[in-house]
Amino acid sequence: MAPAVLHATDVVAVNHEDGRVACSNFNLVGDRIFSGDSVRASIRINGRDTDLIMLQNVQDQCFEFPGGSLVPDDGILAGLSLSHGLNTVEFHITPKGSTGEGVTASASLWLWSASDRIAVVDIDGTITKSDVRGLFANFFTGGADNHEGVADAISYVAGKGYRILYLTARPISMATETRKYLESVSKMPDGALITQQHGGIMRALTSKHDEFKISALGQIQALFQAETFASDFVCDPQGSVFAGGFGNAVTDILAYAHAGIARTHIFVADTSSRITNLESGNAFQSYTGLQPHLDDFFPGKDSHPFWAAPVPEMLNVLYAL
Repeated sequence: MAPAVLHATDVVAVNHEDGRVACSNFNLVGDRIFSGDSVRASIRINGRDTDLIMLQNVQDQCFEFPGGSLVPDDGILAGLSLSHGLNTVEFHITPKGSTGEGVTASASLWLWSASDRIAVVDIDGTITKSDVRGLFANFFTGGADNHEGVADAISYVAGKGYRILYLTARPISMATETRKYLESVSKMPDGALITQQHGGIMRALTSKHDEFKISALGQIQALFQAETFASDFVCDPQGSVFAGGFGNAVTDILAYAHAGIARTHIFVADTSSRITNLESGNAFQSYTGLQPHLDDFFPGKDSHPFWAAPVPEMLNVLYAL
């Protein structure tokens, strides 16, 4: 039998002026159930041991903090001296009866400021030219055929001061391969990677992607506003932390609109690499063609407020396609 494997998505944490640090879910899943009672995962952050532990939930096939939450108790992260920006997270399990080094998964914890604004980027069909083929090419070969100029365009947005959130309906079992693909193969800019929590590829393909993305964006948005996020949080388009979104499917558009991204700031890629602005219908031949116009949509922090964008007519979004 092949050795057990752990999978983890990235975590987004937001540092508030009052010293509070709010964070998204710590999603940790094994590719099988670890035998033994009270199987626990210890957590190291930036190479240092912490008091954080997660316990195996056999029924849900995931790991949770004591008490059943996917988020640590209030105040714990604030006391860990996190670095602004990228922090490394390591989850470690030593299965019962194991004589080896155990099982480890790595992820990133991104500490952002409450004043930051985010550009959301889908992966399959948005970075890759093909939706399903991009997924399977990445899974089997580690690579994929990308849209022309996508890395330069998204890097330009990141260079203007926007945080990048890679939001994909890929399963958590592909998180490690996806990070390698974004960093080494595609040369995309640094950013947080959020995948679906379950691990099966076929389940990921057949799940309701819009519901997953609406939920994920709702949680991220709430980190910037509330002391604790609510699962039924509804985003306020006038106060959205999301400055723009890049996608390729109706599910992306629906999720971005629900998160309060203005239609003027939603860009849709097709299989020919044409990039269309949802509001105006203006099409660019590629991300390379779009890049000279990005200043109009993603001005720098010194230009005017990130949120100075038209409020989207969210109820009309599906009828505009």
